[in-house]
Order: sequence, then C-alpha cells, then structure tokens
Amino acid sequence: ALGGLALASSDNFAIGDNIALGDGTTGVVKNIGWLNTFIRGGDELITSIPNTQLSNIRVTNKSHLKYSQVKQTLRFDYSDVHRIPELVAAIKEEIRSSCPEVVTDGSHPFRVVWTNFGADHLEVSVDCRLKCPPIGEKYFETRQNILIAIARAVKKMRFNFAMPTATYKDWVDYSGDE
Repeated sequence: ALGGLALASSDNFAIGDNIALGDGTTGVVKNIGWLNTFIRGGDELITSIPNTQLSNIRVTNKSHLKYSQVKQTLRFDYSDVHRIPELVAAIKEEIRSSCPEVVTDGSHPFRVVWTNFGADHLEVSVDCRLKCPPIGEKYFETRQNILIAIARAVKKMRFNFAMPTATYKDWVDYSGDE
C-alpha cells in the first residue's frame, strides 16, 4: 500500500503518461492503485504491475520528453559507390527542406553520412532529432515524412536500394515443381 502512495506522490509518471519500463513493458498509465499500477500497451492489453516492482525498475516517461529520434540505415548498391557523397547531400537537403519538425539548427544531431562498406551493399545512416516526443500521431507522421523525403531524394538521384542477398541465398522452392 505504501508503494502506491509513494508512486502517486512522486513525479516519475502520472495517469495518462506514456512510459517505458526497464523490463520492456511500454504503454499509457491508466491507473495507479495502492498495490498495482495498470498500463495499457499498444496492443490495447492492460498490464497490472505490482508497485513494489515499479519502485525497483527503471522508468522512462516518454510524455516528459521534448525531442525524439529517428534513425535509419539505408543500403545501396556498390555500382553507385562513386555517387554516394552526392546522395548523402541530397537526402540531407530533402529532409531539411521538407520536414520542419526535424531539428537542423545544430543544437541536436542531424546526420546523413556514409557509414560502412557492407558485404553486398554500401550503408548510409540517417539520424535526426524531432521537435516532438516519441509518441502520438505527430511523431509517427513526422517519421513517415522523413522516410518519404529519403525516398524522394533517392528517386531524384536515380539510386537503387540494395536488395539483401541473404534472403535469396538459402531460397528453397516449395512450389512442387521439380
């Protein structure tokens, strides 16, 4: 019972907050009772967590965040290796010009960089901070807009994404034709 009183009087989270627990549980706090706290996950299931456990676990309150992050690793064909620097610049400019929620003033990381030679592809990493918490429609719409901006830049530059060769390497034909 003291656990519920301690949680209710703390400022770690409140009813309606979107939280992530150290054990992987995520969701919106629906109720903080004397013995248990109830969290509704993205799958709409309600999870009851004993308050004694909550006092000993790491809690991240996503509702208190002002910024969020979008990271993507893009894979391109080796045939375009000589044009990768141009593509990197085009992706960065397309995101900067079409995604106003991305922080581009230098106060937070905004990177589009060629990061690796893969076994069968070249890797470009995109790392952006957004002016919104990592929850809700605004976050998901902004994330989608970044992906659209990336796709638009890739198409403008006439690049092709690399197809994973591991998918085809161990292909088994189950069609019945021999």
